[in-house]
Amino acid sequence: MGARMFCRACCYELTGLIEAPRAAGATSGGTAPDRALRCPECGGGYSPDDTKTWQPFPRSPAMQFVFGRGGAWFCAAVVTIAAFWQTWLPRPDAVNWTLPSAMRSWSMWRWFGMRFGFDVDRLKRPSRSVWYLADAAVLVRGHDSTGDLRWEARPLGNGRARITLLQPGCEHREVLWALFQCQPWPEEPFRFVRPRRRTSAGTGTLEGTWQELVPAIATHFGLVFQPLWRGEHQATVLAIDPATNRAIRATLDEAAELGSDPRTFTAPARAIIVPP
Repeated sequence: MGARMFCRACCYELTGLIEAPRAAGATSGGTAPDRALRCPECGGGYSPDDTKTWQPFPRSPAMQFVFGRGGAWFCAAVVTIAAFWQTWLPRPDAVNWTLPSAMRSWSMWRWFGMRFGFDVDRLKRPSRSVWYLADAAVLVRGHDSTGDLRWEARPLGNGRARITLLQPGCEHREVLWALFQCQPWPEEPFRFVRPRRRTSAGTGTLEGTWQELVPAIATHFGLVFQPLWRGEHQATVLAIDPATNRAIRATLDEAAELGSDPRTFTAPARAIIVPP
């Protein structure tokens, strides 16, 4: 034999061993010796004529595990765990490398694509934080540079929300963003014109549906509401009904009758309030 032989079970070298016949099928006379031999170390059978019963190089216990059944079971377990991790098991956003490092947090978990936990957007100035439950925001907060609360918003159910301004100097865009997180938002764009002041002069609480909160925000911040029309594909616009002081969906003619004809406004793109 030109190749070296090693036992597949224990890696004992079988090269040069005396081929003692086994009496598995031979008679006491032994006309034809049986070629099936046994390893003197572990007792495993092998045949020099069958290359599948021995190996030409030794394997360490680690290599035997990797190339044997143990390695196959280990790879199957890794694939199964990875599949469950990405689909069934909750996992933190801290392992989501697509997010900026300032937005990764072990307190935000995802399960079936839904968010659970506390999410902080530190890239915003001021920073914002949102508590999610089954991908629904249950508490939205804004923080100043020292970490103190500036405002907070809570959904109340039935399309209502409560926005509490805790510090003076809040911007209306922050409040609109919080309102969008708490409840559904209209598809029609609009803008606020700032004739007097840009920020809130004091604290207070705003509560209601988005139809009630849009004019309430304009009143609190001293702004003027203007509907916007993007073209023929937009059938309705938002308008303020002076009788009920609510935002309503209206046609262009109805908005003109209410004193807000969007066809007469030239809206800069930066002034359009579109939900993020």
